[in-house]
Amino acid sequence: MKNFAYLFLCSFLLMTVACSKDDDTTSTPEVIITIADAEASQKNWFWIPKSDMFARDGSTTGYVANLNDDSKKLIIYLQGGGACFNRTTCEFNPSAFGLTEFNATLNGPDNINPGILNRDNPDNPFKDYNIVFVPYSTGDVHSGTNSDGDVEDGPQNQNMNGYGNLQKIIAEVAPYFNDKGVDEIIFTGSSAGGFGTYINFNAVADAFAGVKITTIVDAGPIFLSPNIFPDCLAEQWLDLFKFPFPADYDQFVEGTYDNKIQAVYEYLSKKYPNRQFGLCSTYFDDTIRFFYGFSQNNCANGALPIDNASFKVGLNQIKTLFDQLGNWKVYYTNGSRHTFLLQPDATEIQTNGVFFKDWLVDLTNNQAEHVVE
Repeated sequence: MKNFAYLFLCSFLLMTVACSKDDDTTSTPEVIITIADAEASQKNWFWIPKSDMFARDGSTTGYVANLNDDSKKLIIYLQGGGACFNRTTCEFNPSAFGLTEFNATLNGPDNINPGILNRDNPDNPFKDYNIVFVPYSTGDVHSGTNSDGDVEDGPQNQNMNGYGNLQKIIAEVAPYFNDKGVDEIIFTGSSAGGFGTYINFNAVADAFAGVKITTIVDAGPIFLSPNIFPDCLAEQWLDLFKFPFPADYDQFVEGTYDNKIQAVYEYLSKKYPNRQFGLCSTYFDDTIRFFYGFSQNNCANGALPIDNASFKVGLNQIKTLFDQLGNWKVYYTNGSRHTFLLQPDATEIQTNGVFFKDWLVDLTNNQAEHVVE
């Protein structure tokens, strides 16, 4: 796809010309770019900077749109990129996302064109959808409300307000798409982005009341086993990120869990019984085994990746809970790959004869079953 970052550059040049007029005592109003400005670049990526959205390092950030006026369907995709909760994890987690990072994302090896966002793949069932791509640079799995986070033995004064950023994006895009008559939404993300769908689903459901919404969590499992997700790790995340649990959270949760985060499956299932939720994972995902590995030895001795056998048992425990809930489905496959949705071969993945892309479509149509290997 063409790189339409130059549209942003044009806007910048227009502002520069305006500021160079003889009367330099008059301030030039800020040029505010919104999703409506992306209409001129149909089916191409468009960077939308926001002066009131901030990355972990305090720099401003924004979001990306790829519009198709011929469609009334929408994907809201949350980008992955790890998490920042100790010195090691913060080193691998992006702390900024601006125009430079946008261009790198478009043109680099980890670009945003493959998989379900690829408009050029005739086998992609979502190729015609409108797309809102939410960059990740807050270190808090898109779900934090801590604007001054201090990471133990790590960076200090971190802006971890991914939840606030996403609220602002939803507030801008919801009126736009509702006016366009949007009739279906896929709310999804990979890795950290997958984790981000849990806490943020309420906001999407409220903003698009009456619209069919399907949630797909790609490689973002919340484990129920205390051997993988003990209190010490949950407390680290809760204390640092300050997740904003909904006010009605406890009203829908009847099960017993070791920590509040684990109850989110039941909460979403029971509050939204007519919505469909899906979780996909490999049985030996190296990346997720690494991150949960910081839980070992009471969170004391750094990362000791969760062993393959325990990880698989943990995934199957989640599936057992889903059997009881009904509107959560899994797609589990062998291997250690991390994430599915934006992989170049996303439309070719299959397990037990079921293509991943077909399972996704079935999920949106309330016809999906568990697929396991």
